[in-house]
Amino acid sequence: MENEDQIHITDPEGILILLAVVLIYLGIRLLPRFLVGFRNFIPAAEVKRRLDAGDNLLLVDVRSRSEFAGELGHVRGSLNVPLPELATRLKEDAALMDDGRRTVVAVCRSDARAAFAVRALRRAGYRDVLVMSGGMLGWLADDLPVERGDG
Repeated sequence: MENEDQIHITDPEGILILLAVVLIYLGIRLLPRFLVGFRNFIPAAEVKRRLDAGDNLLLVDVRSRSEFAGELGHVRGSLNVPLPELATRLKEDAALMDDGRRTVVAVCRSDARAAFAVRALRRAGYRDVLVMSGGMLGWLADDLPVERGDG
């Protein structure tokens, strides 16, 4: 005996609900890419390869200090500048981001905050700015080394 209050996937309402959930999920996942451009994402493994090759990369981790030091850890040598502080710190400390000639790679937990950081960095004049695709979750999924603690 079926409950008449249930919505089935074959019902028009069920199909609309499923479609709405899929669209919301895709919107959330694709928003960072629309903000900074699909070509401005770099896979974690490529970041690691470039670091190992000695490329002039500056990793800016825009997570909170507790996230930076927490269970996901952080990439060795990355600079922790929480996203809410980024604009202020760029204005206060001209040397914060080096001389502007380095490729800056923004990092966060996944990649959403990093996309917002890239927009702020571009407004501040930085041109060679990328987002590490997948953030620290992507880094860990590729089984790459992390540091924990304040770093």
